[in-house]
Amino acid sequence: MPRRATLDQRIAWHLAHSGACGCRPIPGRLAAEIGRRGITIPEPSVTNVAARKRNER
Repeated sequence: MPRRATLDQRIAWHLAHSGACGCRPIPGRLAAEIGRRGITIPEPSVTNVAARKRNER
């Protein structure tokens, strides 16, 4: 994400990261804006979630 990212850039980054990793929830303000825009937050990839859990051990 670039320095001083715009709201649209932040939303795009968090949506991509959520779908690829899902290591943490999208911050509340951004999640609210995403909801206002009618965008569905992607579920994390099952493969990535399983890999992350393995790495946490």
